[in-house]
Amino acid sequence: MLKGARPEDRINSIKDAELKDDDIIICAYPKCGSHWLWEVIMMLNSGTLQHQKDVKETRMMEFLFKRNRSSAISACLQHAPPSAHAPKQVVEKKIKCIQIMRNPKDTCVSYFNHNRDRTPPYNYEGDFVELTEAFLTEKLPFGSYSTYLQSWKAEVAAALGTLSGHVKDVARFFGLASTDKFCEEVADACSFKKMKKVDQEMKMNFP
Repeated sequence: MLKGARPEDRINSIKDAELKDDDIIICAYPKCGSHWLWEVIMMLNSGTLQHQKDVKETRMMEFLFKRNRSSAISACLQHAPPSAHAPKQVVEKKIKCIQIMRNPKDTCVSYFNHNRDRTPPYNYEGDFVELTEAFLTEKLPFGSYSTYLQSWKAEVAAALGTLSGHVKDVARFFGLASTDKFCEEVADACSFKKMKKVDQEMKMNFP
């Protein structure tokens, strides 16, 4: 990100961030468990039970600058799905992304406690009812949690709807070492349009 730039320019610059092939991105609405999952991933990746000394904010894309790019595999993107704000290389390099969903009631309570306990003047001084209303009506800094979940639902549906992804799943289920390219070719060969043409021009009639 661009140090010293306007906040909107810094957020937009995330799109052009360069990623490593083994990067992992944790995507979560605030107070949904990104810290917990980050620690889990780092332990699994290192094979040790050692907690990270750095706070999770040092790995969040919103707060990273180009000159101090961390070599850690994990980052937190607490915004919308990858297609909206994440680096373009997420798709290009097929970077692994983990999206966390948490019960909205728990998320709201945690959000309330977190902001109430912050150091003045950044703490929240309203009551729980007021924060809940803000939580439900797009008035929090990260927008509505329900809108966030709906956008992810559409994102996942689009990914699952990709025929080549289904072909890859079938190949994996049968233990076949099929490449992504071959699965894409199979998906194309078995598209509705081509299958219809094959039925008309190549298939033998049922006796």
